[in-house]
Parts: sequence; structure tokens; C-alpha cells
Amino acid sequence: MEKIFCSALFCFALFGMSTIQAAVIDFDSDPSFHYGMVSPYEEDGFQVFFFDPEGALFWGTDLKNADPGGNTITNNGPEMLISKADGGLFDLISIDLADVANFGNQGDLWGLVWFDFVFGNPPAIHTISHIVYLDELAGLQTATFNYQGLLQVSILFSGMAQLDNIVVNPSLMPVPVPATVWLFGSGLAGLLGFNRKRSQSTLYSKY
Repeated sequence: MEKIFCSALFCFALFGMSTIQAAVIDFDSDPSFHYGMVSPYEEDGFQVFFFDPEGALFWGTDLKNADPGGNTITNNGPEMLISKADGGLFDLISIDLADVANFGNQGDLWGLVWFDFVFGNPPAIHTISHIVYLDELAGLQTATFNYQGLLQVSILFSGMAQLDNIVVNPSLMPVPVPATVWLFGSGLAGLLGFNRKRSQSTLYSKY
């Protein structure tokens, strides 16, 4: 009985090891205030592209940084793009945003951020758009999406904004469990049931 139970635990541990932890692109590898970062920026297997020849601005030690003690990034151009470095699919959980000077959105279009989510691999791809409008509070604001199976995410700015803490997963798309795993599990369940029935029969035979 103990051997069968241990085998079952080993099986579940083996196939449970594929759980994927979320990665957070926080731009904190260099906490300084600097300008002109060459595109793309890479962190934890993901890439952030800046479509501006002058690169991007890292707020770092500047008083306008919306993440004191860490770092945020601002693109000088109207667009940024997020993708997996190896071109694979990924999931986007959330992104933290703040207005460019961290004063709080002043009620104009500078607080509008447009997201284009591209799903799947070519040629079977489709796109969903989502608009985030920052409120009038200073500091980072979290936009939550929980989109799965993305090829890339394009971010368009009406003005400029600070970005931080991009929470992503390499993949959380459902993966079919091999038939052999189900057969193995069924076999274990059958053995457990048979062993229990035999133990009960032995117990009853004593009385």
C-alpha cells in the first residue's frame, strides 16, 4: 500500500513541476536616472521595443519617478511593443502606469493609453484593443488584463507615460495531458481499490 501511495505522489510531483511562475519586468536592473536606452530592453526572457531613435528614459533617482527606490520607463515616441524574446506566446497579467511627470492626469488626452493585444501565431492571429485612461492621482496605477496566448502587445500613447511592473507569463495556455498519464492514474486508482478490497476481505475472514 505504501509503495503504491509513494508512486502516486511521485507521479503528481513529476507532472506538477511544470507550474510556471509569473515574471515581472520592473526595469530595476539599473536604478539610475538615464536616457537613450537602445531598443530593445530585455528582462526575464521578454523584450520591450521603443520606436524612437533616441531610445527611452529611465526615471531612476529623479524626483518624478513614480516608483521610488525602483525604476520606471518612458518612451519618447508614440509606441512601445512587448514580446517574448524567443518569439513564443505569453500571457499579460497587468501593467503599472503613471502620467509622465507623476503629477496625476490633468484631465486631458495625455492620460489615454491604447493597447493592441495580438493573439496566436501567424497566420491564425487576431487582435483585441483596450483603452486605459489614467485617473488624476499621482503614483502608479495598475491596469489588469489577464490575456493569454499573446504574440505581442503594442502600446500607443496619446502623450507620454511611465511604465513599470509588467507582469507576464511565458505561457499559461492549457496543455493537453498525455493519454499515458491518464492511463497511469487509472491504473494506480485500480490498484489502490483492489488492495483496499483485499485488505477488507482478510479482515473479515478473521471473524
